[in-house]
Amino acid sequence: MNYVLKQQIKGKPVTEGTLIIKGSKIDLVLGRGQSNQTVEVPLLVGMRLYEAEQRLINSYLNPGAIIYDNSVLSSEDSMSARIYKQRPDINAIGTNLGSPVDIWLTIAASKLPAIDTTVLNSNDNQ
Repeated sequence: MNYVLKQQIKGKPVTEGTLIIKGSKIDLVLGRGQSNQTVEVPLLVGMRLYEAEQRLINSYLNPGAIIYDNSVLSSEDSMSARIYKQRPDINAIGTNLGSPVDIWLTIAASKLPAIDTTVLNSNDNQ
């Protein structure tokens, strides 16, 4: 079974309650649902949203809730925001294929934990 993960018009998200023009083309982003097989949860902390979404797809996981903190005030901020928290985190034993991973984003450097860049770079090779 497929799940609708998000709706977009011309590549931009459409939130609930948004009025759209009749006849508009709406793209639906679908997930395949969960499986009994498990996969390691990738490290997303420190990444930008588009990087994390690609990493999740490559890991057979789906983006879950995407939460911006109050430091993100504009579309430019959202493009440069980095993930400071994820659920489940990388210490999880594993999660089912197709599971959602919730992420929190910020542009506040104080919220970003110090990350061993060798871990991030080794994840890029996956």
